[in-house]
Amino acid sequence: MSEPRLRGAATAIALVSVAFAVSAVHYLDNVVNYADYPQPEPGATLPTPSAALIAAAWFTFTALGTSGLVLFLRRRLVPAVVCLALYSSSGLIGVGHYTVPGALDMPWWRQLHVVVDIALGVLLLSFALWAFLANRGRRSLAEASANVGEERETWAFLVRELESQGKVDQSTPGRLVLDERWNDGPAVTIVVTPAEWYSDVLSAELTCRHPGDGPGRAMFYIDESIGSRLDDEHFVVWDGRGFERSVQAVLPTRRGDGDFV
Repeated sequence: MSEPRLRGAATAIALVSVAFAVSAVHYLDNVVNYADYPQPEPGATLPTPSAALIAAAWFTFTALGTSGLVLFLRRRLVPAVVCLALYSSSGLIGVGHYTVPGALDMPWWRQLHVVVDIALGVLLLSFALWAFLANRGRRSLAEASANVGEERETWAFLVRELESQGKVDQSTPGRLVLDERWNDGPAVTIVVTPAEWYSDVLSAELTCRHPGDGPGRAMFYIDESIGSRLDDEHFVVWDGRGFERSVQAVLPTRRGDGDFV
């Protein structure tokens, strides 16, 4: 199955490429011909960045734009949009030129690359917002398939671990009936779906000191619930946060640490 089409990929490449070229001309001219650009009057509240700071800003902005484009093409939507939005400041900041007296007296060609750079900043910011809204619901099929695969793996792990304790019946969806080989009493029914078990494993993973120990930690908790049941508690039920011992398959009715009816 193919990936869903990433909306705006060609536009992103075009915008970042053109913005790179125009900003290179704008910033290079601003650095090399620094004295030819109108400067704020003494005592003005506007900052007066040095030529070195302007050059450093271009490299910083360009790194953000490049990162944003790469992340976008890799479908890392949120960090991509953040980087592209920040990169748009490379052009938008050019408005500052026109807050200084005499800016309109600059040569036409200098006015041209400054204005085009500002316009590209507006387009980049607008595109970043549009790209987020247009693609936020289009989750990568590869990511979805990976999650399904992980869910199956963790479910198979649970079944294997239970089978080491006795016979397991999976004939009813959402229920695993374990007939413990060393327990002559009634079988215990574990009420949980593969998705719920996967959720439990992920929650356990967050509390683990060692990555990858989530399945084992989650299994420890379910074993603890099975082993600590009272005589009439023939169910271990997933309640959305963990497993609870119960006298029936539906919570909240259960007995163990307290009576709930």
